[in-house]
Amino acid sequence: AEATNLTAMFRHRVFGHDIAVLDPCGIADVPERFRVHYNPMLSTHIDDPYFLERLQEIWKGVVFRTGEDIGQTFSIRYYLDENDVPTLPAIVRDLNRPGDPDDPTSEIGSIIAELRNVTDPRIKPIIDRGLNHFKTKSADTVRSELNTHLGWILTDHMRMSLSRNSDFNGSKFSFNSLIRPKTSVYVVVPRERLDNYRGYLRLMAAQAIDAVYAAGDSDLKTWFCLNEAAAIGKLEKLITNAGAMPSSGVKLDYVWQDIGQARSMMGRDGFNTYYSTCGISEFIGSADKDTCEFIADQCGLNPITQRPLMDWATVKKFIMPPRDGIHIARRKLIFLAHGDHVISVKPKPYFVDFPDVNRRGAK
Repeated sequence: AEATNLTAMFRHRVFGHDIAVLDPCGIADVPERFRVHYNPMLSTHIDDPYFLERLQEIWKGVVFRTGEDIGQTFSIRYYLDENDVPTLPAIVRDLNRPGDPDDPTSEIGSIIAELRNVTDPRIKPIIDRGLNHFKTKSADTVRSELNTHLGWILTDHMRMSLSRNSDFNGSKFSFNSLIRPKTSVYVVVPRERLDNYRGYLRLMAAQAIDAVYAAGDSDLKTWFCLNEAAAIGKLEKLITNAGAMPSSGVKLDYVWQDIGQARSMMGRDGFNTYYSTCGISEFIGSADKDTCEFIADQCGLNPITQRPLMDWATVKKFIMPPRDGIHIARRKLIFLAHGDHVISVKPKPYFVDFPDVNRRGAK
């Protein structure tokens, strides 16, 4: 929440941005009017030509393959009844209904029987694939696997946050708000619970990317920042779209602790594709050997004329040898604008002179 506390009010007052803070746990120090809730299940409907694709993307963000199939299947029944409001907490509760899946009189069995009666050829294959998991595994095993990944959805604050869309500037909040000029959206979870809420972060990131791409070839410019990016884990949507995002006006800004985190999250090839599209890289000191070697390699070589023994010769040496990466001065960083010279700077945050920030004692 630190970045939100320091920058949200500044961006509102000085940049004139509308601010939306998705903060289910209520840890950010922002005015109440900035807080919003978001139900991703309302981002599509049964008549949407991309209904199945959007539903799949929602479940891809929060669970593994088995849960993705079953989640889509149990979601569909809410869209078939126009009087039902689909929410992730309600769907997860359905998955935990007691009883034998093959007994239509049991709680979970009645839901499965209802789904088996669906005849729509567009969605029937999805339902069959999801229900097939109950044939290959026991209901208790399926529930246990799902709860490992979905238990966070049933916590009190998440139930409230994921069950409705807040009012936002005269309409209901959605990530389509990102396609409007001068809007800043923050997604905040407690630092000590990053592992627990990884699914929430992945879901919100995927929804934001979809919204930006939905804008098409507009003149929209979007800064997409993932602080503590490793907490999200490997998100295929970010990896596969990394090369195309700049042409859509999206600047991806990842924050990793070391090069190992980056390559683990994106894969070596995926990271290379992403890094090749970066206009600017910033490096701070690191005690990690691989990271220091990567920084040295990116800074490049500098030709130096010297006389080692008898004859003058031109040799190339690292501008910043790997061992020097460990000793970059505190509060200084290496700033590399691709295609330009390497600069060592002592950055001054853009919000440092803002009165509200200074009163909080920010340095």
